[in-house]
Amino acid sequence: MYKDYGWQTTGPKARSAHYVVNARNDDCALMHFSTGEYITLYPQNSWALTAPIIEIDIENGCP
Repeated sequence: MYKDYGWQTTGPKARSAHYVVNARNDDCALMHFSTGEYITLYPQNSWALTAPIIEIDIENGCP
């Protein structure tokens, strides 16, 4: 759903989600939360959310 370049603002559905899944095979998803925190979600992993995601950035590959 998200493009492979730059930070992108999430919509209302993403902000009200309870968990997130990175269904990509090779790319990491960097997430910026409303609390100011950032996490990296590795391919084929999921994360239970405790705060809304306000931005997401897809990294080509993972660090």
